[in-house]
Amino acid sequence: MCFGYLIHYWREKNIRLSRILIYVLWVVDLALLWLTFYSTEFMKKPGYDNQALDNFLNSFRRPLWALGLGWLILACAEGFGGPINWFLSLKLWKLPARISYAMYLLHVPILDVVVGAPTQAIYFSMMNGLYLCFSQYVIYFIASFIITVMVDFPCSNIIKIVLGDGFKKSKPEQRSNEKVSDNQQVINEKQS
Repeated sequence: MCFGYLIHYWREKNIRLSRILIYVLWVVDLALLWLTFYSTEFMKKPGYDNQALDNFLNSFRRPLWALGLGWLILACAEGFGGPINWFLSLKLWKLPARISYAMYLLHVPILDVVVGAPTQAIYFSMMNGLYLCFSQYVIYFIASFIITVMVDFPCSNIIKIVLGDGFKKSKPEQRSNEKVSDNQQVINEKQS
C-alpha cells in the first residue's frame, strides 16, 4: 500500500534520482529478493535446530519480499525499470496474467466442490495424489480460461469503449518535457 501511495503521489511529479542511486537500489533490491527466496535453504538440512533464527526469518521474510517487489513495481512505474520493465510489459503476459487471476478467484469454490463430491473414502497413494493434483489444476485452468474469455475480455472491451482509451500515463521523459512546455507557456502568457 505504501508503494501504491508513492506511485499515486508521484504521478504528476518529475522524480529525479541519480543513476548511481538507482543502480544501488536495484542491487540492494535484487540481493534482498534473492536473500528472502533462499533464506530457508539451510533450515532444510538434517540436524538444524535454531529456533531464534527460525522465528526471526519467519517474522521478516515476507515483509522483506513485499518491500523488494514494491521497489520493483515503483521503479518500473517511474521509468527506472530498464530491461525488467520491458520484459514485464510484454503483451505476451496479458493472457497468462488474466488467467492466473481468474484461477485465483475460482480455485477455492472448485476445490470445495471437488473435495465435497466423493461418496466413499479415498485412500492416499502417491499416484492418486498426483492424479488429483493435476486433474484439479486442469479443471481450474479450463474454468479460468472460459471465465477470462467469456467475462473478462468482453467487460474490459466495454470499459474501453465507455471510457475511451482510459487514462494514459506518460513516460518520465515526456512528463519533464511537458512541464517545461507548460512553464514556457506560462512565461509567454505573462510576457504578452
